[in-house]
Amino acid sequence: MTAIPADKWKWFGSPAHFIGSDSCRFHLATEVGEYVISTVGDYYPHGLASGEPQEIGLNRKFETFVFRKAKGRCDCGCGLPIFTPSEIDSLPANDRATANKNHQTLCRKYAAL
Repeated sequence: MTAIPADKWKWFGSPAHFIGSDSCRFHLATEVGEYVISTVGDYYPHGLASGEPQEIGLNRKFETFVFRKAKGRCDCGCGLPIFTPSEIDSLPANDRATANKNHQTLCRKYAAL
């Protein structure tokens, strides 16, 4: 199978997972073939405006998850595809640079499948 070239990936300006994503200042979502790669972090829950961002999960301030696409598109208007509720892959991070790198790493990995 031929890898999906990066110019065929679809980037979204909205977060794709995590119930508290409206409190995240960092989010990336990319559709790569039959997969959705989502990265969120820089989490300031409950309107916390300053101080240190909170962990989004155990020992991590950012997380990148991969989901399989399901049929259809989200009906909220964001354009994201509907995806299965359980992640199939993930990478943790504690800074933006690593979160960006992890997102690209998993996009390339799933583009090659």
